[in-house]
Amino acid sequence: MTTRTLADHIRPLKLARAERRRTRRGADLTGRALAAIQHRENVEQLLQPYLDTLRDAIPELWPRRRLFDGCWVLGLEADLPCGSFKGRPYRAYSRLEYAIRIDLANDEFSVKCSTTVFDQDAESDLFEGTLSNLDEDALSIFVEHHCLLFATRFFKQAPRRREAADAA
Repeated sequence: MTTRTLADHIRPLKLARAERRRTRRGADLTGRALAAIQHRENVEQLLQPYLDTLRDAIPELWPRRRLFDGCWVLGLEADLPCGSFKGRPYRAYSRLEYAIRIDLANDEFSVKCSTTVFDQDAESDLFEGTLSNLDEDALSIFVEHHCLLFATRFFKQAPRRREAADAA
């Protein structure tokens, strides 16, 4: 056998091996992606009613949904008038966001809550759990606590003009 015939025998074996890997990897990634989306939707179904209730209470907040740093981010935000700076109107940023991270390999998920109220950031808080045993009650308590905390800070730090409008 010459080197040319040896190479002719090896080439189809390498191609067949590469095709098997490509097929297996593609199917695996598709299944994992769909599973991650399903788990994210399960977590979002617990979060969404609290965000809707908060938006009803503070209609200036707008829903926000995006991807950031490998997480699905769901929340509310607003740029609201907050007085003036050097004679010009000033708008302050407020947000309540939940970043949902799904880790299928370890059967874990995390929900990170980040808030900013009138340009003042609060410390982030993290909730972690397992995907196979989702503790809906504990996650609901976590989300409700942060929604109430955000609402309390929002109304306490609101500019005086807003307080006068709410009282009327």
